[in-house]
Amino acid sequence: MTELDLIPVFCKDALQRRLTPDRLNHRLTRVDQILARRREDLEKLCQAWRQRSLTRAEFQTLREAWRQGREELAGLERCLEYLRRWSGGGGAGNLRQALLAYDSSQRCWKRHLKSILTLAPSMSCRF
Repeated sequence: MTELDLIPVFCKDALQRRLTPDRLNHRLTRVDQILARRREDLEKLCQAWRQRSLTRAEFQTLREAWRQGREELAGLERCLEYLRRWSGGGGAGNLRQALLAYDSSQRCWKRHLKSILTLAPSMSCRF
């Protein structure tokens, strides 16, 4: 489990007044690092698969996986922005928006994973 997986817990704890803005800011630094690494990994994955000869269907699946991965990252970044607004003195509405952005990013992550799993069997036989 990473800090990204704990975002809903951060929000709920903050809503229940058990998490202070200072403690949240400390944890968000680690989340930024994890997001940067995830973005790099997504790019590396797509570059590695682009170097293979792909059928049209495989290419479309790869493009969809990449798009969903990017949308997941964008949702997580929106979530972090709302958390930062809250820790800077914003109201509880920012925490609710952070949870909504997180939920949206998780739906994108599931679609991304589904595309990757669809693509993986056909690609693995060529490596």
